[in-house]
Amino acid sequence: MYNISDVIIAKPSAATVMETELFEKKVVWTKYIDKLDAGNLEYALRNPLCRYVGEDWDKIVELLDQLIALNPREPVQGFTRSFDESEKIVKEIDKLVNG
Repeated sequence: MYNISDVIIAKPSAATVMETELFEKKVVWTKYIDKLDAGNLEYALRNPLCRYVGEDWDKIVELLDQLIALNPREPVQGFTRSFDESEKIVKEIDKLVNG
């Protein structure tokens, strides 16, 4: 679903935050449910491709317009993340298994 979507509207669970970041998707985050989601939201909103609607659905059109206006081909300034963690994990497992 992420690949075919221009903008995602979702609850800020840890998995969803990571997946939308990985796919460099524009996101409107809805109301969080618990303290864990609050931390996820705080992290996610550092990304300029994210907005927060919470329960104020009167803002949804404005937020969607903001996100749609962003050019996804332009690099996001001040927000980068390396997703090489899996390579590091595999290398460490290999060391443990093969010595």
